[in-house]
This record gives sequence, C-alpha cells and structure tokens, in this order.
Amino acid sequence: MIRVNENFMMVSDEIRLDLHALGDAIKPAMVRRQLIKGAVLIRDAAQRRAPYDPNPRPRKDGKPHFHVKESIFAKGRGGGRSKYNLSGMPAVMTATGFRRAPHGHLIEFGTKPRYTKKGAYRGVMPANPFFWPGLAAVRSEVGELIDAEMWKLIERAWKRKQ
Repeated sequence: MIRVNENFMMVSDEIRLDLHALGDAIKPAMVRRQLIKGAVLIRDAAQRRAPYDPNPRPRKDGKPHFHVKESIFAKGRGGGRSKYNLSGMPAVMTATGFRRAPHGHLIEFGTKPRYTKKGAYRGVMPANPFFWPGLAAVRSEVGELIDAEMWKLIERAWKRKQ
C-alpha cells in the first residue's frame, strides 16, 4: 500500500522488498547482453561510414594490412569491479582496435602538418569523420533499443518472481 503524506510518498515495506528482490533478480550479465545490442548498432553505423581502400599499399614489415573498417568492435565486460570499472556495473564500449588499425584517430580527426625527426615534410591529413557521425546517426535508435530491452528484462524478472 502506498501512503501519501503532504510532501512525499512513502512506499510500504512489502513493495520496497518486492522492488529490492526484482533488482537482485536482474544479473549484471543480463544487463550487459542488452547493452551490447546497442553497442553493435553503433559499431555497424561506424563501419558503414569508415573509409575503405580496396587496394592498400603493402606493409614494409610483411604483416597483414587491416582497414579501420575491419578494426571497429563492440565489446562488453562483466559486472565485476576492476581498475577501469569502479562501479561494478556492466560496461560496454565500441571503439577502433589499436592493434589492427592504430591510425583510426588520425583518420577521424585529421592531422596538422607532419614532419619526420629529420625534418622531412609528410603532409597534412584532412579529417574524415566516421565514428562520431555514425554514433550521432543511431543515438536515438540505440536509446530506444536499450530502453525496450531493459523493460523486457524487468518484465521477465517480475514474472519469474511471481
């Protein structure tokens, strides 16, 4: 039963315990799975906008050549505390992989005039944004998806509790 006072509402102990039990029924891994769905939408939008050269120059070191488009990933980490996640809540990210494409930030934001240590001019790289426009294009869609998925999660947890 909810009692209404002049300035605030007080929730009965029974409802408070129900809400607490509902929160305990939703595990961090369940939340992470829902958040990853949103991160995948962002990844796909960024990949669609990322530049792609079908005939890249061969690398001098003989290693395989990766495009920025191929390095964009969506990843989720669990609900445990770590040095990167102090809250202990699930964390999800979408980014370009530094090992596969260490130049992703240079493509996204461009460069000033560049010179070697010996002073040879290497030119200016204009900005070719792909990640932030991709995020902006799907931001509302991601919010709606996560909202809908989280409500489904809450409803399933409530039905299990009944």
